[in-house]
Amino acid sequence: MDILRQAFSKKSGRLILLAYIVLACSWGIKGVKKGSIKGNDSWVYFGAARTILTGENIYTVNYPVRKVSRPYIYPPMTACALIPLATLGNNWAGGLWGAINVGVVFLLIFMSIQLCTQEEAFFHRALVIIPLAITLRPFDSDIGNGQINSMVFFCMLLGLYFFQRKKDALSGILFALATSIKLTPLIFFGYFLYKREWRVCSGFLVGMLLFIFLLPSAIIGWQRNNELLKSFSNKMIIAQQTSDNTIDGLGHSLHGVMTRYFSATENAYHSAESLRVNVLDINTQTMGTVSKIVSMLLLALVAIACRRKINHREEFTWRFEVALIIMTMLLISPLSRKAHFASMLFPVTVLVHYCFSNQFKIARMTKKLLLGVLAFNFIFLTVVSTSLVGKTVNAYLLAYSTFFWGAALIWFALFIILLTFQDRSIFERTPAMPQNAT
Repeated sequence: MDILRQAFSKKSGRLILLAYIVLACSWGIKGVKKGSIKGNDSWVYFGAARTILTGENIYTVNYPVRKVSRPYIYPPMTACALIPLATLGNNWAGGLWGAINVGVVFLLIFMSIQLCTQEEAFFHRALVIIPLAITLRPFDSDIGNGQINSMVFFCMLLGLYFFQRKKDALSGILFALATSIKLTPLIFFGYFLYKREWRVCSGFLVGMLLFIFLLPSAIIGWQRNNELLKSFSNKMIIAQQTSDNTIDGLGHSLHGVMTRYFSATENAYHSAESLRVNVLDINTQTMGTVSKIVSMLLLALVAIACRRKINHREEFTWRFEVALIIMTMLLISPLSRKAHFASMLFPVTVLVHYCFSNQFKIARMTKKLLLGVLAFNFIFLTVVSTSLVGKTVNAYLLAYSTFFWGAALIWFALFIILLTFQDRSIFERTPAMPQNAT
């Protein structure tokens, strides 16, 4: 609540609050309208939840959304968890899902700020403006399409919240919950294992046992859950690693960008206009192999940057490391699309706090470079919208994947910060006199 008082006090703060309210209403109308009337990806989740009750294999059915049909691509736990909502029918469930998503987004904003400013007297209003401004388009896509990314991100931040408070087992369980909904947060298990945070890893393993096996089996039976897990593994994991393309086309990950740039691949998803932006014509299977090698090199660089042990949770170091892990997750996941980049909210909040807080030593040139990185992301993530730049320009921006390049710049900034400052005292908070928000 102290964050809310500091953020929205005085006249400028009340104007920000008004903007937040207008945005929340706009998103709420959009999410409820699309979810309840027009249909969006939430209908796939609810369709799978109803299918799982009939005894059918949820991975062999395509679920109608507007004029197309889509496959269900998540673990069985997600479908099981949404059964109560699915019983309401697509229209009511979709509308309610849209409203819940909007509430979760604003909760994520203040959770990110809280994780960065814990026990600090200083607060800068840039924290409630810049991170949301940069991730506005991804969140808009997530809410409009009724996707589940915000829920996964919420579980991740809640896990970080309890890790900060040394509730390690509970933190691991929450990361397991995020992974049982969507596999990409699995990277955090590798991170905590590498950091030798054994209690977090133990909690994660217990959580995976609970959310992947025990809870779904209690709903649909042990044998059926195992059959669905096998189908999920074959169709959504193994097949994705061996195919030339990914479900729903190429996204904005490292794999997608390298394939578009160096293979004769058309970029026509979500657009009637087919584009090719490749500079070489390498076989897509070869590029898939190359992208996996580059992803492994990226993980090796992350390991170098995060090699020091976390001595105490009050240091700011681990927040930079977690931000780097999130950005790596986005870059190497073959399914990263626009809505997935909403999880950039926390890394951006970390950088904004680092730039504007008087708790840290930072050179003027470093601050300018970091603000330049943030400005690039704001411009090229926000303008990737047909209503602002037109269909043709929008198609080219998506084809050249400005989302990826913006994320890559943030990854590089975080990596250099962690790698350059050998003296970890740079991340330790220095005493500062309490002052009003600027």
